[in-house]
Amino acid sequence: VGAKGATIQRLRREYRVDVEIEDRKRGGPQPRAIRITGAVNAAIACLQDLFTCVARELPERERDSTHHIEAMVKGTQVGAVIGSGGKNAARIRAEFGCGLKIRSGKSPDDPGTIELSGKLKAIVFACCDIMTAIAEPEGGA
Repeated sequence: VGAKGATIQRLRREYRVDVEIEDRKRGGPQPRAIRITGAVNAAIACLQDLFTCVARELPERERDSTHHIEAMVKGTQVGAVIGSGGKNAARIRAEFGCGLKIRSGKSPDDPGTIELSGKLKAIVFACCDIMTAIAEPEGGA
């Protein structure tokens, strides 16, 4: 977030996206949801920048440890992540060397969840690859 939200303000200004971070609940460290909304390429660049900031703040001993990202996608986009016969999911696992779990919603209207695990750099690249694969054309189809 940065001092007084400076990092988030910079990301919003530089990439012209909306960045929202859920408030931290009391009781110590826990995952926080981050929502990035905007043009696909800008959102991807913002995500990469955000994780570069996160990596800089990690203690040295944690940089090569396993990290997790959970991303929500529209239920109708889950198939694009999986690919025909699971080929896209297998490619992502092999190419980026990270774990990938995909959970569909109960109906196409319910969001699906993409869970990535592995080294930070690998999961960031995998997440950006997935965002590109499911992106809707900018300005309408």
